Amino acid sequence: MADRDQAGDEEPRFDEVLVRLSRDLGLGADRFEHALARITEVAAEILMVDRSSVWKVDEELGHLVCLDLYDRHSRRHDLSADLAIDGYGSYFEALDDSRIIDAADARLDPRTSAFTESYLDPAGITAMLDAPIRLRGEIVGVICNEMTGGPRVWNRQEAAFAASLGDLLATVFEAHEREELQRQFLRSQKLEAVGRLAGGVAHDFNNVLTAIRGNLDLIDQILRLHPMVRGEVAGELDHMQSAIERAAALTRQLLTFSGRRTQGDEPFDASEVVADMETMLRRLLPESIDIRMEIADTPAALCTDPTLVEQILLNLVLNARDAMPRGGTLVIETTVVRVGEVPCWRLLVRDTGVGIAPAVREFIFEPFFSTKDEGKGSGLGLSTVQGIVRSMGGSIAVESVPDEGATFIVRLPLCTRADSQATNCLA
Repeated sequence: MADRDQAGDEEPRFDEVLVRLSRDLGLGADRFEHALARITEVAAEILMVDRSSVWKVDEELGHLVCLDLYDRHSRRHDLSADLAIDGYGSYFEALDDSRIIDAADARLDPRTSAFTESYLDPAGITAMLDAPIRLRGEIVGVICNEMTGGPRVWNRQEAAFAASLGDLLATVFEAHEREELQRQFLRSQKLEAVGRLAGGVAHDFNNVLTAIRGNLDLIDQILRLHPMVRGEVAGELDHMQSAIERAAALTRQLLTFSGRRTQGDEPFDASEVVADMETMLRRLLPESIDIRMEIADTPAALCTDPTLVEQILLNLVLNARDAMPRGGTLVIETTVVRVGEVPCWRLLVRDTGVGIAPAVREFIFEPFFSTKDEGKGSGLGLSTVQGIVRSMGGSIAVESVPDEGATFIVRLPLCTRADSQATNCLA
C-alpha cells in the first residue's frame, strides 16, 4: 500500500485529534478499559490501519500481554494471544533507542522480522508502526498499528502521531497505576480490620476447643473403664474428635491470617521444603491432574516458620485442584530472582484450569470470598496466603485468562545478613 502522501489523501489534523482524544478520555483510572478501547479506535481510523492494539510488558511472566485489539474493518474489540518476550531482543532494543518502529515490510525489517512465524504470518501482518509506552524511563507497554495485504511506507506525521499515542497511553497507565495503589491501600486497611476481628474470634474459639478437647479426652478415659459401653459409642467419639480437629485446623488458619502465629527465625531452604512436599501433594491430587515440579538448584534461605511456606503452597495447590475438575496440568516452580536490589525466592504455581474471570479477579484475595458452591470452601485459602506473604515482606500476583488457567506468583525476601534478617520483596 502506498503511503498517504503518495495517494494524495488529505492529511488529518493529528495535533487536533490528540487534544480532542485527551479531553474525551478524561484520563480517569476507573475508565482504563474504556481509554484503551478509545485510543485503539482513534489510532486505527486516523492512521487508516487494519488493526491497532495495546500491549503490556509482563517481565515476571516474560510475556507481552494484549490488553485491547481493535479491528477497523469489523469494528470489533478483541484480545490477541500473549507473546513470549524471549527471542525479540532486536525489537525491544529498537524501541528503547527510539520513539517509533516504522517497519514498511515487517517480515524483512531486522527490528520486527523475529515476529514472522509467531505473529506476523498467522495474522497476515505486513507492515507495523509501533511506539513504546514508558513509565519512569522503563518500557511498560507498546501500541501497535498494523497493516495486512502488502508493505506500507509510513510518513513522518504518522510516525509522530503514533509516538504521541504512546505518550498518551503512558499517562493512562500511570493514572491506572495510581488507582490500583489506592485500591490496594484501602483493601489492606480492610484486611487489617478483618484480620484483627478474625484473630480475636479465633483466639477465643481456640480456648473453647481446648476445653472441649480436654473434656472429650476425660470422657474417653472414663469409658475405657467400661469397654462394652465404649464400644457402643466409639464411632461417635471418633466423629467428635474429627470435628474438633477440623475446627482446630480452621482456627489455625484464622490465626495465621490475622498474623498472630509466631514465626521462627532460623534460616531454611524454601525450595527444599517445596521438594519435600511433592509426595504429599501427589496424594492430594487426582490422577487426572499431572503435577510437574521444577525446583531451583540455588539455595533459598528464608527467615520464617517453614510451616508457613508449606501452608502457602498447600492452599495454592488446593485452589488449582478445584480449578481443574476435569483434570489438567499443575506446574510448581521455584527460583531465586531479584526485585530491584532485593534477592527473593519465587514460587510459581500454574494450572490449566477454568481460569479467573476479570470481574472476579480483584476479589479473590478478599476474606470469605469464594466462587465455590456453598459449603465447599471457607473462602480463606487465598486470603490466608496473602496474609502470610505480606507478613513476610513478600508479594503475590496472579495472571489468568478464562478457560486457559491461572498462574500465582509468590516472592519472599531471602535472608541476606548474618543476623538472619530479611528486607522487603515487594513488586
